[in-house]
Amino acid sequence: MLITILNNAKLIGIGAIAALLLGAGYAFGARKVHSLEEQIAAIKREGDEASSKLKKSQDEIAAALKERDAQYARQAEQLKVEAAQKAKDLSAALAGANQRVAALQAQVSVVDARRAKLVADQDKSTAAERQNLQAQIDALDKEKRTLIASVDANQCLKLAVPEPVIGSLMVTK
Repeated sequence: MLITILNNAKLIGIGAIAALLLGAGYAFGARKVHSLEEQIAAIKREGDEASSKLKKSQDEIAAALKERDAQYARQAEQLKVEAAQKAKDLSAALAGANQRVAALQAQVSVVDARRAKLVADQDKSTAAERQNLQAQIDALDKEKRTLIASVDANQCLKLAVPEPVIGSLMVTK
């Protein structure tokens, strides 16, 4: 019996020591877990702040891109309107070119007829009259050169201009 009591006391002592060691281990481990939980909470806060900053940056970029797209759309629309107006102006200039060329050629014919009459009159005139007629002929020749230059300019309106030439002359804003 004494042995049994000693065995039981020995078991109770070992149990008590085991309970103390378990309690000490738990307390020691809990302290380490607490610091790890604090670190995890700090990391989570930093992650939330970074996510918030990322979302804010993405929203700002999206807004800037939206504004840029709207600006490009306005510029594209403005360019379309300007191009349509230029095409309209060019069409109007081309439409009247044929009529202007015909009118200018008629004026050239009138000048040629007047010049031919003056040349014919020059053969029958005196020396003083010839000088006067020659001055009139020179004036008609000058007028004819001006008319022919105008005819040539209006005929050039009909000519197609190569795309590389037009492209180099385009003014961009």
